[in-house]
Amino acid sequence: MDRLERLLYTMRDVRDCADPVVDEIDELVAADPAHSRAVILAYTGDEVTRLWALGRLGDPLDLPTVAAALTDPALRHVAMESLGGIHAAAGFDGGGAGHRLDGTGLLTPPLHPLSDVGQCPETSLSRSA
Repeated sequence: MDRLERLLYTMRDVRDCADPVVDEIDELVAADPAHSRAVILAYTGDEVTRLWALGRLGDPLDLPTVAAALTDPALRHVAMESLGGIHAAAGFDGGGAGHRLDGTGLLTPPLHPLSDVGQCPETSLSRSA
């Protein structure tokens, strides 16, 4: 069994006390993303851990897999976290929240030109009196 695969099973079992495991997974993922992606995709321990690990990896190729999990109420929370990890790894900051998945699973620009600015344009409602 691969070291990363062992850590994924450990992660599944320890959840709340996982900081050292998370650090080690992050190191392995950073050292060899291609190998890590193959191990994570092949992981059969549980879907929550697999989706979580895909978010740590942050590969945009996994957007369709993670987005599909949004339809399952039991996986929605971890899928949202993983989308955030993929979003961050792709170089978008919090202001890029307007980006969305298109039909091909790729990130597309925001629909509204101000949606990725990170703040609303000034209006009479937002001005201080």
